Amino acid sequence: MNVVQQPLGEQTAVLKVEVSKSDYQDKVKKTLNDYRRKANINGFRPGMAPMSMIQKMYGHSVLIDEINKLVSDALNDHITNEKLNILGEPIPYEEGQPPIDWENQEDFEFNYEIGISPEIEVKLSKRDKLPKYVISVSEEDKQRQLENIMQRYGKFVDAEEAGEDDLLKVDLTQEGENVLNVEDTYISLKVLTDAKLKKPFIGKKVGDVVKVDAKKTFTNEADLAALLKVKKEELENINPKFTATIKEVRHFENAELNQELFDKLYGEGVVTSEEEMMERIDGEIRRAYDEESEYKLLLDAKEKLIKKAKIDLAEDFLKRWLLIINEGKITQEQIDQEFEHFADDLRWQLIKDSIGKAQEIKIEEPDIMEHAKRMARYQFVQYGLNNMPDEHMENFAKRLLEDQKQLKGIVEKVYEDKVIGYVKNAVNLEEKEISIEDFGKLFEKK
Repeated sequence: MNVVQQPLGEQTAVLKVEVSKSDYQDKVKKTLNDYRRKANINGFRPGMAPMSMIQKMYGHSVLIDEINKLVSDALNDHITNEKLNILGEPIPYEEGQPPIDWENQEDFEFNYEIGISPEIEVKLSKRDKLPKYVISVSEEDKQRQLENIMQRYGKFVDAEEAGEDDLLKVDLTQEGENVLNVEDTYISLKVLTDAKLKKPFIGKKVGDVVKVDAKKTFTNEADLAALLKVKKEELENINPKFTATIKEVRHFENAELNQELFDKLYGEGVVTSEEEMMERIDGEIRRAYDEESEYKLLLDAKEKLIKKAKIDLAEDFLKRWLLIINEGKITQEQIDQEFEHFADDLRWQLIKDSIGKAQEIKIEEPDIMEHAKRMARYQFVQYGLNNMPDEHMENFAKRLLEDQKQLKGIVEKVYEDKVIGYVKNAVNLEEKEISIEDFGKLFEKK
Protein backbone atom coordinates (compact mmCIF):
# COMPACT_ATOMS: atom_id res chain seq x y z
CA MET A 1 0.00 0.00 0.00
CA ASN A 2 1.37 3.38 -0.96
CA VAL A 3 0.04 6.95 -0.64
CA VAL A 4 1.51 9.72 -2.77
CA GLN A 5 0.62 13.37 -2.21
CA GLN A 6 0.69 15.71 -5.19
CA PRO A 7 -0.07 19.46 -5.07
CA LEU A 8 -3.12 20.42 -7.08
CA GLY A 9 -3.69 24.08 -6.26
CA GLU A 10 -2.55 26.63 -3.72
CA GLN A 11 -4.71 25.05 -1.01
CA THR A 12 -5.58 21.66 -2.48
CA ALA A 13 -3.72 18.43 -3.13
CA VAL A 14 -4.37 14.97 -4.52
CA LEU A 15 -3.71 11.84 -2.47
CA LYS A 16 -3.03 8.88 -4.77
CA VAL A 17 -3.63 5.59 -2.95
CA GLU A 18 -2.06 2.54 -4.63
CA VAL A 19 -3.44 -0.85 -3.57
CA SER A 20 -1.82 -4.10 -4.68
CA LYS A 21 -3.18 -7.64 -4.49
CA SER A 22 -0.92 -8.46 -1.53
CA ASP A 23 -2.59 -5.68 0.48
CA TYR A 24 -6.08 -7.16 0.33
CA GLN A 25 -5.99 -10.83 -0.66
CA ASP A 26 -5.60 -12.21 2.89
CA LYS A 27 -8.40 -9.98 4.19
CA VAL A 28 -10.72 -11.00 1.36
CA LYS A 29 -9.91 -14.68 1.90
CA LYS A 30 -10.57 -14.44 5.65
CA THR A 31 -13.90 -12.65 5.12
CA LEU A 32 -15.05 -15.21 2.53
CA ASN A 33 -14.12 -18.04 4.90
CA ASP A 34 -16.26 -16.36 7.56
CA TYR A 35 -19.11 -16.14 5.06
CA ARG A 36 -18.68 -19.85 4.24
CA ARG A 37 -18.85 -20.91 7.89
CA LYS A 38 -22.05 -18.94 8.42
CA ALA A 39 -23.68 -19.68 5.04
CA ASN A 40 -26.93 -21.69 5.05
CA ILE A 41 -27.40 -22.79 1.44
CA ASN A 42 -29.92 -25.37 0.24
CA GLY A 43 -28.26 -28.72 -0.57
CA PHE A 44 -25.27 -28.20 1.69
CA ARG A 45 -24.70 -28.66 5.38
CA PRO A 46 -23.97 -25.36 7.23
CA GLY A 47 -20.39 -24.33 6.56
CA MET A 48 -19.83 -26.95 3.85
CA ALA A 49 -20.76 -25.02 0.69
CA PRO A 50 -17.96 -25.00 -1.92
CA MET A 51 -15.68 -21.96 -1.73
CA SER A 52 -16.20 -21.47 -5.47
CA MET A 53 -19.91 -20.91 -4.81
CA ILE A 54 -19.18 -18.47 -1.95
CA GLN A 55 -16.71 -16.67 -4.19
CA LYS A 56 -19.30 -16.36 -6.94
CA MET A 57 -21.98 -15.14 -4.55
CA TYR A 58 -19.99 -12.73 -2.39
CA GLY A 59 -16.51 -12.30 -3.85
CA HIS A 60 -17.18 -9.11 -5.75
CA SER A 61 -18.85 -7.21 -2.88
CA VAL A 62 -16.29 -8.44 -0.31
CA LEU A 63 -13.42 -7.28 -2.54
CA ILE A 64 -14.93 -3.80 -2.85
CA ASP A 65 -15.65 -3.56 0.90
CA GLU A 66 -12.16 -4.62 1.94
CA ILE A 67 -10.45 -2.29 -0.52
CA ASN A 68 -12.66 0.62 0.60
CA LYS A 69 -11.64 -0.04 4.21
CA LEU A 70 -7.95 -0.17 3.26
CA VAL A 71 -8.19 3.07 1.28
CA SER A 72 -10.03 4.86 4.11
CA ASP A 73 -7.43 3.72 6.67
CA ALA A 74 -4.58 4.71 4.35
CA LEU A 75 -6.00 8.21 3.86
CA ASN A 76 -6.51 8.74 7.60
CA ASP A 77 -3.05 7.41 8.44
CA HIS A 78 -1.40 9.66 5.86
CA ILE A 79 -3.24 12.76 7.09
CA THR A 80 -2.30 11.93 10.70
CA ASN A 81 1.31 10.97 10.05
CA GLU A 82 1.99 13.97 7.82
CA LYS A 83 0.15 16.23 10.29
CA LEU A 84 -1.99 17.69 7.54
CA ASN A 85 -4.49 20.31 8.68
CA ILE A 86 -7.26 19.67 6.18
CA LEU A 87 -10.59 21.35 5.50
CA GLY A 88 -13.60 19.09 5.33
CA GLU A 89 -12.79 15.53 4.25
CA PRO A 90 -11.11 13.87 1.25
CA ILE A 91 -13.42 13.60 -1.76
CA PRO A 92 -12.98 11.52 -4.93
CA TYR A 93 -10.87 13.27 -7.57
CA GLU A 94 -12.67 12.16 -10.69
CA GLU A 95 -10.46 14.00 -13.19
CA GLY A 96 -7.40 11.94 -12.26
CA GLN A 97 -9.16 8.67 -11.47
CA PRO A 98 -8.23 5.81 -13.86
CA PRO A 99 -11.04 3.40 -14.80
CA ILE A 100 -11.50 0.36 -12.53
CA ASP A 101 -12.27 -3.19 -13.69
CA TRP A 102 -13.29 -5.01 -10.53
CA GLU A 103 -13.61 -8.34 -12.35
CA ASN A 104 -10.14 -8.56 -13.85
CA GLN A 105 -7.94 -5.97 -12.14
CA GLU A 106 -5.60 -6.95 -9.30
CA ASP A 107 -3.85 -3.69 -8.53
CA PHE A 108 -5.83 -0.50 -8.04
CA GLU A 109 -5.29 3.24 -7.84
CA PHE A 110 -7.64 5.69 -6.14
CA ASN A 111 -7.34 9.48 -6.23
CA TYR A 112 -8.76 11.83 -3.60
CA GLU A 113 -8.72 15.58 -3.39
CA ILE A 114 -8.10 17.34 -0.07
CA GLY A 115 -8.40 20.94 0.97
CA ILE A 116 -5.53 22.23 3.08
CA SER A 117 -6.08 24.80 5.80
CA PRO A 118 -4.03 27.98 5.31
CA GLU A 119 -1.51 29.04 7.91
CA ILE A 120 -3.13 31.55 10.27
CA GLU A 121 -1.48 33.93 12.69
CA VAL A 122 -3.69 36.38 14.55
CA LYS A 123 -1.80 39.27 16.12
CA LEU A 124 -3.75 41.61 18.37
CA SER A 125 -2.70 44.70 20.28
CA LYS A 126 -4.20 47.72 22.02
CA ARG A 127 -4.16 49.46 18.64
CA ASP A 128 -7.01 47.17 17.69
CA LYS A 129 -10.33 48.59 18.89
CA LEU A 130 -13.71 47.04 19.59
CA PRO A 131 -16.86 48.77 20.85
CA LYS A 132 -18.17 47.60 24.23
CA TYR A 133 -21.78 48.73 24.54
CA VAL A 134 -23.07 49.62 27.98
CA ILE A 135 -26.84 49.53 27.73
CA SER A 136 -28.51 51.98 30.08
CA VAL A 137 -31.49 50.88 32.19
CA SER A 138 -34.35 53.36 32.09
CA GLU A 139 -37.30 53.70 34.42
CA GLU A 140 -39.49 52.61 31.52
CA ASP A 141 -37.48 49.40 31.26
CA LYS A 142 -38.00 48.66 34.94
CA GLN A 143 -41.71 49.45 34.85
CA ARG A 144 -42.14 47.27 31.78
CA GLN A 145 -40.40 44.38 33.54
CA LEU A 146 -42.52 44.94 36.65
CA GLU A 147 -45.68 44.82 34.55
CA ASN A 148 -44.53 41.57 32.91
CA ILE A 149 -43.92 40.00 36.32
CA MET A 150 -47.30 41.08 37.66
CA GLN A 151 -48.99 39.65 34.56
CA ARG A 152 -47.05 36.40 34.82
CA TYR A 153 -48.22 35.88 38.39
CA GLY A 154 -51.73 37.23 37.82
CA LYS A 155 -54.93 35.18 37.72
CA PHE A 156 -58.45 35.09 36.33
CA VAL A 157 -61.27 36.10 38.65
CA ASP A 158 -65.04 36.05 38.22
CA ALA A 159 -66.56 39.23 36.79
CA GLU A 160 -70.14 40.45 36.57
CA GLU A 161 -70.03 41.55 32.95
CA ALA A 162 -67.71 41.09 30.00
CA GLY A 163 -65.01 43.66 29.34
CA GLU A 164 -62.61 44.27 26.44
CA ASP A 165 -60.06 41.59 27.37
CA ASP A 166 -62.13 39.07 29.31
CA LEU A 167 -62.41 35.32 28.88
CA LEU A 168 -65.87 33.84 28.37
CA LYS A 169 -66.88 30.25 29.02
CA VAL A 170 -69.83 29.47 26.75
CA ASP A 171 -72.08 26.75 25.37
CA LEU A 172 -72.46 26.94 21.60
CA THR A 173 -75.62 25.75 19.85
CA GLN A 174 -75.71 25.60 16.06
CA GLU A 175 -78.66 27.05 14.20
CA GLY A 176 -80.67 24.94 11.75
CA GLU A 177 -81.09 21.16 11.42
CA ASN A 178 -78.64 18.51 12.65
CA VAL A 179 -77.28 21.02 15.13
CA LEU A 180 -73.83 20.85 16.67
CA ASN A 181 -73.73 21.56 20.41
CA VAL A 182 -70.40 22.50 21.98
CA GLU A 183 -70.34 22.67 25.74
CA ASP A 184 -67.82 24.50 27.94
CA THR A 185 -65.71 26.12 25.26
CA TYR A 186 -63.91 29.44 25.59
CA ILE A 187 -63.94 32.76 23.75
CA SER A 188 -61.12 35.15 24.53
CA LEU A 189 -62.16 38.71 23.78
CA LYS A 190 -58.55 39.80 24.02
CA VAL A 191 -57.62 37.96 20.82
CA LEU A 192 -60.49 39.51 18.87
CA THR A 193 -58.79 42.52 17.31
CA ASP A 194 -61.83 43.57 15.23
CA ALA A 195 -63.92 45.89 17.44
CA LYS A 196 -67.08 45.03 15.48
CA LEU A 197 -66.72 41.33 16.31
CA LYS A 198 -65.93 42.06 19.95
CA LYS A 199 -68.76 44.57 20.50
CA PRO A 200 -71.70 42.08 20.83
CA PHE A 201 -70.02 40.49 23.86
CA ILE A 202 -69.10 43.67 25.76
CA GLY A 203 -71.28 44.18 28.83
CA LYS A 204 -72.88 40.74 28.66
CA LYS A 205 -73.45 38.74 31.86
CA VAL A 206 -73.77 35.08 32.83
CA GLY A 207 -76.92 33.68 31.20
CA ASP A 208 -76.93 36.16 28.33
CA VAL A 209 -77.09 34.90 24.76
CA VAL A 210 -75.07 36.19 21.78
CA LYS A 211 -75.40 35.20 18.13
CA VAL A 212 -72.01 34.28 16.61
CA ASP A 213 -70.78 33.70 13.08
CA ALA A 214 -67.87 31.47 14.09
CA LYS A 215 -66.00 31.65 10.78
CA LYS A 216 -66.10 35.45 10.69
CA THR A 217 -65.19 35.77 14.35
CA PHE A 218 -62.31 33.27 14.21
CA THR A 219 -60.56 33.44 10.86
CA ASN A 220 -57.66 31.28 12.04
CA GLU A 221 -58.59 27.65 11.36
CA ALA A 222 -56.67 26.30 14.36
CA ASP A 223 -58.48 28.70 16.71
CA LEU A 224 -61.85 27.90 15.15
CA ALA A 225 -61.26 24.13 15.39
CA ALA A 226 -60.28 24.51 19.05
CA LEU A 227 -63.41 26.58 19.75
CA LEU A 228 -65.71 24.02 18.13
CA LYS A 229 -63.70 21.03 19.40
CA VAL A 230 -63.39 19.49 15.94
CA LYS A 231 -60.57 18.69 13.50
CA LYS A 232 -59.55 21.36 11.00
CA GLU A 233 -60.59 19.19 8.04
CA GLU A 234 -64.14 19.07 9.44
CA LEU A 235 -64.59 22.86 9.39
CA GLU A 236 -65.54 23.17 5.73
CA ASN A 237 -68.93 21.47 6.14
CA ILE A 238 -69.90 23.14 9.42
CA ASN A 239 -72.62 25.80 9.49
CA PRO A 240 -70.87 28.78 11.17
CA LYS A 241 -74.07 30.25 12.69
CA PHE A 242 -74.16 29.62 16.45
CA THR A 243 -75.85 30.90 19.57
CA ALA A 244 -73.45 31.40 22.47
CA THR A 245 -74.85 31.12 25.99
CA ILE A 246 -72.46 32.69 28.51
CA LYS A 247 -71.71 30.47 31.52
CA GLU A 248 -68.75 32.33 33.05
CA VAL A 249 -67.13 35.75 32.69
CA ARG A 250 -63.50 35.74 33.76
CA HIS A 251 -61.42 38.88 34.16
CA PHE A 252 -57.63 38.74 34.36
CA GLU A 253 -56.08 40.65 37.23
CA ASN A 254 -52.39 41.34 37.64
CA ALA A 255 -50.74 40.05 40.80
CA GLU A 256 -50.70 42.51 43.67
CA LEU A 257 -47.40 44.05 44.60
CA ASN A 258 -47.21 42.58 48.10
CA GLN A 259 -45.20 40.23 50.30
CA GLU A 260 -46.84 37.16 48.78
CA LEU A 261 -45.48 38.11 45.37
CA PHE A 262 -42.03 38.99 46.79
CA ASP A 263 -41.81 35.57 48.44
CA LYS A 264 -42.85 33.74 45.25
CA LEU A 265 -40.20 35.57 43.27
CA TYR A 266 -37.23 35.65 45.61
CA GLY A 267 -37.90 33.31 48.51
CA GLU A 268 -39.57 33.91 51.84
CA GLY A 269 -38.47 37.14 53.50
CA VAL A 270 -35.62 37.85 51.06
CA VAL A 271 -37.34 40.95 49.65
CA THR A 272 -39.71 42.91 51.88
CA SER A 273 -40.54 46.11 49.99
CA GLU A 274 -41.30 47.51 46.56
CA GLU A 275 -38.02 49.44 46.66
CA GLU A 276 -36.04 46.24 47.21
CA MET A 277 -37.95 44.51 44.43
CA MET A 278 -37.17 47.35 42.01
CA GLU A 279 -33.49 47.02 42.92
CA ARG A 280 -33.71 43.34 42.06
CA ILE A 281 -35.44 44.12 38.78
CA ASP A 282 -32.76 46.70 37.98
CA GLY A 283 -30.06 44.07 38.53
CA GLU A 284 -31.88 41.46 36.45
CA ILE A 285 -32.27 43.86 33.53
CA ARG A 286 -28.61 44.88 33.73
CA ARG A 287 -27.51 41.24 33.65
CA ALA A 288 -29.74 40.58 30.65
CA TYR A 289 -28.40 43.68 28.91
CA ASP A 290 -24.84 42.63 29.70
CA GLU A 291 -25.49 39.32 27.95
CA GLU A 292 -26.87 41.18 24.93
CA SER A 293 -23.80 43.41 24.95
CA GLU A 294 -21.47 40.41 25.16
CA TYR A 295 -23.24 38.82 22.21
CA LYS A 296 -22.76 42.00 20.14
CA LEU A 297 -19.12 42.07 21.17
CA LEU A 298 -18.76 38.49 19.92
CA LEU A 299 -20.27 39.45 16.54
CA ASP A 300 -18.04 42.52 16.25
CA ALA A 301 -14.94 40.56 17.24
CA LYS A 302 -15.76 37.84 14.74
CA GLU A 303 -16.22 40.40 11.95
CA LYS A 304 -13.04 42.30 12.83
CA LEU A 305 -10.82 39.23 13.13
CA ILE A 306 -12.10 37.70 9.89
CA LYS A 307 -11.23 40.92 8.06
CA LYS A 308 -7.88 41.17 9.83
CA ALA A 309 -6.83 37.56 9.15
CA LYS A 310 -7.66 37.73 5.40
CA ILE A 311 -8.09 33.96 5.07
CA ASP A 312 -8.35 32.59 1.55
CA LEU A 313 -10.16 29.27 1.29
CA ALA A 314 -10.23 26.57 -1.37
CA GLU A 315 -13.71 27.67 -2.45
CA ASP A 316 -14.26 25.27 -5.36
CA PHE A 317 -13.15 22.27 -3.29
CA LEU A 318 -15.34 23.23 -0.34
CA LYS A 319 -18.39 23.66 -2.56
CA ARG A 320 -17.87 20.20 -4.07
CA TRP A 321 -17.36 18.73 -0.60
CA LEU A 322 -20.57 20.35 0.70
CA LEU A 323 -22.53 18.96 -2.23
CA ILE A 324 -21.18 15.44 -1.67
CA ILE A 325 -21.66 15.24 2.11
CA ASN A 326 -25.23 16.56 1.91
CA GLU A 327 -26.17 13.77 -0.52
CA GLY A 328 -28.87 15.55 -2.49
CA LYS A 329 -30.36 17.41 0.48
CA ILE A 330 -29.26 20.76 -0.97
CA THR A 331 -28.58 21.94 -4.50
CA GLN A 332 -25.51 23.56 -5.99
CA GLU A 333 -27.52 26.78 -6.29
CA GLN A 334 -28.29 26.73 -2.56
CA ILE A 335 -24.62 26.12 -1.76
CA ASP A 336 -23.59 29.06 -3.94
CA GLN A 337 -26.14 31.33 -2.23
CA GLU A 338 -25.15 30.36 1.33
CA PHE A 339 -21.44 29.81 0.79
CA GLU A 340 -20.22 33.14 2.17
CA HIS A 341 -21.99 32.47 5.48
CA PHE A 342 -20.45 29.00 5.62
CA ALA A 343 -17.02 30.37 4.65
CA ASP A 344 -17.10 33.04 7.36
CA ASP A 345 -18.11 30.45 9.95
CA LEU A 346 -15.21 28.28 8.82
CA ARG A 347 -12.81 31.24 8.93
CA TRP A 348 -13.97 32.03 12.46
CA GLN A 349 -13.41 28.41 13.50
CA LEU A 350 -9.89 28.52 12.07
CA ILE A 351 -9.21 31.79 13.90
CA LYS A 352 -10.50 30.36 17.19
CA ASP A 353 -8.33 27.27 16.74
CA SER A 354 -5.30 29.44 15.99
CA ILE A 355 -5.82 31.64 19.06
CA GLY A 356 -6.60 28.63 21.24
CA LYS A 357 -3.40 26.88 20.17
CA ALA A 358 -1.24 30.00 20.56
CA GLN A 359 -2.69 30.83 23.99
CA GLU A 360 -2.84 27.18 25.10
CA ILE A 361 -6.53 27.48 25.92
CA LYS A 362 -7.85 24.42 27.72
CA ILE A 363 -11.38 23.39 28.67
CA GLU A 364 -11.64 22.00 32.19
CA GLU A 365 -14.54 20.03 33.67
CA PRO A 366 -15.48 22.84 36.12
CA ASP A 367 -15.79 25.23 33.12
CA ILE A 368 -18.26 22.88 31.47
CA MET A 369 -20.29 22.36 34.64
CA GLU A 370 -20.47 26.08 35.39
CA HIS A 371 -21.77 26.83 31.90
CA ALA A 372 -24.34 24.01 32.16
CA LYS A 373 -25.53 25.46 35.49
CA ARG A 374 -25.93 28.89 33.87
CA MET A 375 -28.04 27.29 31.16
CA ALA A 376 -30.12 25.52 33.80
CA ARG A 377 -30.58 28.74 35.77
CA TYR A 378 -31.70 30.57 32.63
CA GLN A 379 -34.28 27.89 31.83
CA PHE A 380 -35.69 27.96 35.35
CA VAL A 381 -35.97 31.76 35.26
CA GLN A 382 -37.92 31.51 32.00
CA TYR A 383 -40.55 29.58 33.94
CA GLY A 384 -40.55 32.10 36.77
CA LEU A 385 -38.48 29.88 39.09
CA ASN A 386 -35.95 32.35 40.42
CA ASN A 387 -34.98 30.60 43.63
CA MET A 388 -34.14 27.04 42.70
CA PRO A 389 -31.73 25.46 45.21
CA ASP A 390 -28.15 24.88 44.02
CA GLU A 391 -28.68 21.13 44.35
CA HIS A 392 -31.55 21.19 41.82
CA MET A 393 -29.54 23.43 39.53
CA GLU A 394 -26.56 21.06 39.60
CA ASN A 395 -28.71 17.96 39.03
CA PHE A 396 -30.38 19.63 36.04
CA ALA A 397 -26.94 20.62 34.69
CA LYS A 398 -25.72 17.03 35.01
CA ARG A 399 -28.70 15.79 33.03
CA LEU A 400 -27.90 18.34 30.33
CA LEU A 401 -24.35 17.03 30.10
CA GLU A 402 -25.56 13.44 29.67
CA ASP A 403 -26.88 14.48 26.25
CA GLN A 404 -23.86 14.23 23.93
CA LYS A 405 -25.25 16.86 21.56
CA GLN A 406 -25.76 19.28 24.45
CA LEU A 407 -22.31 18.47 25.82
CA LYS A 408 -20.65 19.15 22.47
CA GLY A 409 -22.45 22.49 22.15
CA ILE A 410 -21.47 23.51 25.68
CA VAL A 411 -17.81 22.60 25.14
CA GLU A 412 -17.75 24.65 21.91
CA LYS A 413 -19.37 27.63 23.66
CA VAL A 414 -16.98 27.50 26.61
CA TYR A 415 -14.04 27.37 24.20
CA GLU A 416 -15.39 30.34 22.24
CA ASP A 417 -15.96 32.29 25.45
CA LYS A 418 -12.33 31.73 26.45
CA VAL A 419 -11.14 32.88 23.03
CA ILE A 420 -13.27 36.02 23.32
CA GLY A 421 -11.90 36.52 26.84
CA TYR A 422 -8.40 36.62 25.38
CA VAL A 423 -9.48 39.00 22.60
CA LYS A 424 -11.06 41.38 25.14
CA ASN A 425 -7.83 41.55 27.11
CA ALA A 426 -5.67 41.94 24.02
CA VAL A 427 -7.52 44.79 22.29
CA ASN A 428 -8.73 48.23 23.32
CA LEU A 429 -12.39 48.06 24.37
CA GLU A 430 -14.12 51.39 23.86
CA GLU A 431 -17.15 51.67 26.13
CA LYS A 432 -20.19 53.30 24.55
CA GLU A 433 -23.34 54.00 26.54
CA ILE A 434 -26.49 53.35 24.57
CA SER A 435 -30.24 52.90 25.08
CA ILE A 436 -31.83 49.53 24.48
CA GLU A 437 -33.77 51.01 21.55
CA ASP A 438 -30.62 52.29 19.82
CA PHE A 439 -28.83 49.07 20.65
CA GLY A 440 -31.52 47.14 18.81
CA LYS A 441 -31.01 49.34 15.74
CA LEU A 442 -27.38 48.17 15.52
CA PHE A 443 -28.64 44.77 14.42
CA GLU A 444 -31.03 46.25 11.85
CA LYS A 445 -28.09 47.70 9.92
CA LYS A 446 -26.65 44.23 9.22
